[in-house]
Amino acid sequence: MTKRRTREEKLAYEVARAQEANTRTSLAEYEIEQLAGLLRSSVLEWQPLTFDRLRAQAEATRKRFDRAAVLYGADTEKTRTEQSAQSNAALAKRESAYRDRDVEAVEWFVTQVLAASVYPHGFPKAYGALFRADTGDLLVEIDLPPADVIPRLGPTGT
Repeated sequence: MTKRRTREEKLAYEVARAQEANTRTSLAEYEIEQLAGLLRSSVLEWQPLTFDRLRAQAEATRKRFDRAAVLYGADTEKTRTEQSAQSNAALAKRESAYRDRDVEAVEWFVTQVLAASVYPHGFPKAYGALFRADTGDLLVEIDLPPADVIPRLGPTGT
């Protein structure tokens, strides 16, 4: 009778462990899916910032300005023309300097890309860029989040 009871206890233990493993697997799969969704929404769907996108953003800003100026009765055509000419000239100057590997222009563009990036909640937005035109090296410094923001795994991986 002792052997039978021992086998039953062992079987009950194995069943309980299998159920626990299934539960932990389900929880881990759920957490993985949540993290994958966060990754997709914050990193993978991100589009790189280019001069064309900057021009498009500038145009969208000009259109919003024009609508607001009409509401306030400003001389929109003159204002829009002046603003457009200034914005286009400044952007063309920056693009030319960037293509000529001007240190300030490259660093400005990289910081614009970092500023336009979407970060998860709790991720610091402190960054910097240093470009060496003679070597073409670009150093990007980004502060990492504190350890308490990063999810921890238990001893069993959950």
